Amino acid sequence: MFDRIRNWFASKDGAPVAPEGYSRLAFPGGMVALPANWLMTDQSEAGRWIARSPDRQIEITVSVLRIPGGTLEEVCEGFADLAGRRVQAEAVRGAGAVVARPDILVQDRETLVAQYEGREGNLRQFACKMAMRRGIVDIAYVAALQEDRPWLNDVSSVVFDSLSFSGS
Repeated sequence: MFDRIRNWFASKDGAPVAPEGYSRLAFPGGMVALPANWLMTDQSEAGRWIARSPDRQIEITVSVLRIPGGTLEEVCEGFADLAGRRVQAEAVRGAGAVVARPDILVQDRETLVAQYEGREGNLRQFACKMAMRRGIVDIAYVAALQEDRPWLNDVSSVVFDSLSFSGS
């Protein structure tokens, strides 16, 4: 898998290239690799894109948000609050949902990252990665409607590893 991710960054002109079997979705604020044969739905709202597997059992949602500026501490608190609200919404969404608490990490001194996963019984599994730089939050959310954990992990790993900001 690391070769596929490494290929994401290997291009002659400096533009990212998606791993084999994936295509690049560039959006204002960043880019991500999505499975090439998946169906893109019409953008339901500004700053949000959805791709579905051909059997419609796995869905990837990519969103871009802005956190208002302020001190570094205020921006970090805003990001932590957003991550906490997303986890809380998952927990109340489905009866019996189990959601792992996200760890918030700092990458390359200017990017905050939070990642969590969970499940609703045997019906639905999900994983989410949020990354913030300079007040722009990129969110990649992967959900499976059936018990298919290994495949969900394969897809979410490539999607999460490819999530990047414009100009990074």
